Amino acid sequence: MTRNLIAMIACLLTLGYAYAEDKFASLQVSAADNAPTIDGDLSDWKTADFTALSITSAIEDDADNAIGDASIDVAMQVIGDRIYMAVRWPDPTMSDNYRPYEWKVNRYKRGKQRDDLLAVRFSLSDAFDRSMLTTIDYEVDVWVWSAGRSNLIGFADDYKHHISTQHIQDAAEYELPDGTIVYIDRSTDTGEFGYGTQKPESSVKTTQKVDSVSIEGPNTGSLGDVIAKGQWHDGYWTVELSRLRDTQHADDRALLAGDQVITQFAVFDENNAEHKSVSEPYRLVLPD
Repeated sequence: MTRNLIAMIACLLTLGYAYAEDKFASLQVSAADNAPTIDGDLSDWKTADFTALSITSAIEDDADNAIGDASIDVAMQVIGDRIYMAVRWPDPTMSDNYRPYEWKVNRYKRGKQRDDLLAVRFSLSDAFDRSMLTTIDYEVDVWVWSAGRSNLIGFADDYKHHISTQHIQDAAEYELPDGTIVYIDRSTDTGEFGYGTQKPESSVKTTQKVDSVSIEGPNTGSLGDVIAKGQWHDGYWTVELSRLRDTQHADDRALLAGDQVITQFAVFDENNAEHKSVSEPYRLVLPD
């Protein structure tokens, strides 16, 4: 994607200013006694637990975003030393295969199909912006659930993103309309992924399609902090996630009693970076 297109998307997302405290609506986290099972089945949550949040397409009138402008249902609870989250959003098609290999004439070629995805961002300081393409310098803890990868092993991947106009070594670079360069560092938390990539014998046909994702075990280290599982049914994804409130890891945001943390949700149709729908930021209020 070109720098100009990236900059255009940024303008559609935000005007690039820092949000004052009164710009955020509150999203309350409740205290509960019984932990839900993390399996993507929301039957152990009450309807009253959920809050409907509006999401809007990152690109106006985006024909390639089947989700578009919609509403997602979000519920959060703290139980003991853990926080639990449930998210439900509409998606007319289930995309749970990540770039599978397909037989073409006389060999396997890796496809372009990608999986659906949910991302949740938590501020690591008071600085925050709705967009990653901004002159505001800020860092976020990011949970990323992917339908065709992390879901296979029951996790959401854990990242730390740093956005700055100051040079960051090895970070992605994007140019804003005024010529400002924004550096975006998307670092995984310490640890190892529990899934990897497998490649079929290219000249021997077994089936028409072959999965490219191999299961190697659970995510480890700080990368394995967030357990998660999702299901797709009748045009909706339902995903449950859970993490220790305080992992004691420097790359995670602690979610302690009485904390107020800026959070934001994004859902991706087939994991296409620009073809996503995002919520406004909210001030997550944890119970005392």
